[in-house]
Parts: sequence; C-alpha cells; structure tokens
Amino acid sequence: MRLIKYVFLLLILMLFASTVFIATQKGTYEVERSIIIKSSQQAVFNYLADYRNWDQWVPWQDASMKTKYPQKTHGVGSYYMWSSDTGDGMVRTLYLRENDSIVQRVTNGNNKSVYYWSLKDTVGGTKITWRARGELAFMDKIDATLQGGAVTIVGNSFEKGLSKIDNNLDYEINSYKVAFKGIVQKPAVSFLRQTVNSKIANHHRNMRIMLTRMEDFFDENQIKAAGPPFIVYHTYDITAGTTKFSVCMPVAEEIHITPGSDMSFGRMEGMTAVNTILNGDYSHLQKSWLRANEYIASNKLSRSGAPVAVESFKIGADEIKQPSKWVTEVFIPIEVPIAKDTIIATRATPRPAPRSVRRDSINSVLN
Repeated sequence: MRLIKYVFLLLILMLFASTVFIATQKGTYEVERSIIIKSSQQAVFNYLADYRNWDQWVPWQDASMKTKYPQKTHGVGSYYMWSSDTGDGMVRTLYLRENDSIVQRVTNGNNKSVYYWSLKDTVGGTKITWRARGELAFMDKIDATLQGGAVTIVGNSFEKGLSKIDNNLDYEINSYKVAFKGIVQKPAVSFLRQTVNSKIANHHRNMRIMLTRMEDFFDENQIKAAGPPFIVYHTYDITAGTTKFSVCMPVAEEIHITPGSDMSFGRMEGMTAVNTILNGDYSHLQKSWLRANEYIASNKLSRSGAPVAVESFKIGADEIKQPSKWVTEVFIPIEVPIAKDTIIATRATPRPAPRSVRRDSINSVLN
C-alpha cells in the first residue's frame, strides 16, 4: 500500500514537473521556408494572392474541412475562412505589393500568427519565401513539445504547402493548348458592362475582380445572364503598357442603370473575326492572340478598328478551380471587302421595352 502511494506521488510530481517545463517554454516561434519554382513572378503572385486557389494547396486540410470565401478574395481586407473537426481558422490579407510580397494575419483555433510572403525573380524561376511569426496557446505548446517543437511542426507544414504550390503551378498554370478555329461570324449581342483603364501587367487580376463584381451585381438585381461573360478590349498599347477594356455580361433585354453608376448597357453588332481557343490559364491568352494575328498577317487580312479583340469565357474560374481546364475563346475582328454589286438587306428586330435597375452598381477601384 505504501509503494502505491509512493508511485502515485511520483506520478503527481512528474506531471507537475512536466507542466512547469511546458509552461516555461517559449510560446512564440519564427519559421521560414523557401522553394524555387519554374513559374513567372506574376503567375506566382496571382496564384498566392487569390484565396480561391488556397483549397488546392493548404497543408492543414482534412476530410472534414469546409471553406468560406467573401466576395473579395484578392487584395487588402480579403480573407479565407475554414471550419473542421480539428478547429476553425481564418487568413486575412493586411498588405500587398504587386508581384513582390504579401502579409497576412492568421487565426487557427487559439493560436495566432502573421505570414510574410516574398517573391524574387531568380535563376530557374521564382523563389518563394514563406515566413511566419506566431504564438501558441498552452495546450498547443504541449502538442508541439511532444512532436519536436513548434519550429519543426510549422516548418514541416510549410514545406508540404510549398511543394503543393510548386506542383499546382507547374501543371495547372503552365499546361495549356491553343487551337485555331478559323474565320467565324460572331453574332450581335447586348450586354451590361463595366469599363476601366488598366496597366497590362495588372489587367488579368483586375479582370477577375471585375468578373466577380459583375456576377454579384446580377445576383443582387436578379438579372439573368444570356450567356457566358466576355471581355471587350477597346485599346491595347504595348509600348505604354496600358489597356482599356470592358467586362461584359450578355443580357436578353435592354436594361436601364441608375445614373452615376459605373455600370452601363451596351450592344455590339455582329462581326467577322479570326477565332482561336485557349485551354488553360488566362496568363496564356497572349499566345492565343498571337496565333490569330499570325493568321491575319500571313493571309494579308486587315484588322477592324474596334474592338481590338474580344475574349469569351466558356469555362472559367467560377465553374472549375483547375486553370488547366479553363476554356477561353479569342476573337480578333477583321474587315471583309464587300463587292460593289452586293446588296445587303436588313430588317429591324423588335426589342422589348428596357428594364430599369434601381440599385447603384459597384465602383471600380482598380489600376
């Protein structure tokens, strides 16, 4: 009986000593991991900065995990939330520097940390450095102590995440195919549009933000789209590095918008165009443009003055997460000579009375 008491006392002393040891351990940690991947700095930044891509690579995923996104998934104030049997969490963007760095605040259960991402153009691609400063709650300090320490656990998690980012970008971003469809007749279409001036380097990011806003506008005002969204390029100045473009959503009837809104109704007449199809990430759209322009040049065709080009999103980011499966049609308008003795008869098509949208639309804050 006395032996049992001694054993019990010894166990209590060991538990007390372990508790004191864990309690006196540092609750803060700093971890840094890096990787070089074969993708451009811009492609890497766009992938990391948009939370819609995070489900594809975050290392803390489990079968019970459910995610939630806000309307804004890119930029300062955007966030990514999750819940699972092991706990809830959130990542929120505090700071962005285009194609260079990202700072995020992270809450995972009772643990808090700050993520610092930096991108650097280097030999072989882009170097991603993922650094974190964090603080562990007491129970998590126990788990960390038993598993080799916070630096080991978080470091292994970062290495797993960076490896997934590398694999995803290597395949999903860099896998693409351009198909040539030939000269086609693109029919007339009515649409709602939002137009901006943008740097060419930023226009894919701006385009994705505007597409999300356009879809939200349609949902809020209970407007039914008459087809997939598309982009109309009014100008595209490579020398100046600027472009003016409109994000458009087809509609079946004319719609009046509240005065002062940055949304407007428009109509594009039918056109003859050289048509190519891109299967893959939007970053390869220039290759689809190039294929069409090569055909125009080799066949001595004349490009039409306006629009410069049209991109139609048959399958996009909102329908499927893998960029390699996105389908975008590119139309480069061309002039078609009409013989003098050709007579074209037209008949006006009756249009329904315009519908009014009373709510103000979103304002653009893009550059």
